Amino acid sequence: MITNEQHDFYLENGYIILQGVLDDEDLRPVREAMSETVDEIAANLTGAGRIPSRFEALSFQTRLAAVFAAAGEGAAAEFGRSWRPRKPGYFQIITNPKLLDIAEALCGPELISHPVYNTRPMVPGSRHVIVPWHQDCSYLNYKLVQNQEIPAFWIPLVDVNEKMGCLQVAPRSKNKGLVSFHQEKYSGTGFIEIDFEHTADIEIVVCEMKKGDVLIVDQMTYHRSTANTSDLVRWSIDIRYQDARLPTGFGGVSHLLRSRERPEAVITLDDFMNERPERLETKL
Repeated sequence: MITNEQHDFYLENGYIILQGVLDDEDLRPVREAMSETVDEIAANLTGAGRIPSRFEALSFQTRLAAVFAAAGEGAAAEFGRSWRPRKPGYFQIITNPKLLDIAEALCGPELISHPVYNTRPMVPGSRHVIVPWHQDCSYLNYKLVQNQEIPAFWIPLVDVNEKMGCLQVAPRSKNKGLVSFHQEKYSGTGFIEIDFEHTADIEIVVCEMKKGDVLIVDQMTYHRSTANTSDLVRWSIDIRYQDARLPTGFGGVSHLLRSRERPEAVITLDDFMNERPERLETKL
């Protein structure tokens, strides 16, 4: 799933886009899980008398936008910038063998899912899901994770372009090491943002992608997403993988996904659904 040439590009530049990794059948379970959450939100808002209908006839890319538009300004923020529900569709995408093969090539054969995974429903016009320039490692205990691979796999569930707020990366920025940052105050969500002097003159690559492509970003690489100025919801999920024998630098529970040393401890769907920590306690 990843060639030596692609691997070398990733190591040099701190990112790579792999095209056509996942097909419609791979994406179907997680899209259905996202649609279930939209059903729950629509039911909540109709039950409270805040929207006139559940907009069930609308498409995957338009329904949530219509629900939030009908509910009024600020409705999107009420339901969070990132969803991490325990649904079978999320288990299926996180444990997809195509993704695990790539993760194993980068991190080795003992694999865990990092505690942080995110569903990103970027609704048109919502500022609370705009993510400023940052390094993923700045959210972690850097001293524990600075010398290891914790790649983020960013996967669009729909075709994405610059107008929709697709990800942007700064090639080779990982070579700068961890740079200074602050907590931004303009989005209402308090994202970490790299201090301006480090981003004033960087090269920027706009990562327009098709659904099923995978963008892999090194934990040190500067990246961001800009506003969604289209009329469609930009659906994506990001997953992080790493060597199971190394610390995550983050609280929470990681599940073992692939192992030659302890195959009996690999996560099951039942473990995932019930958030069982006994499979593998996160090391801090």
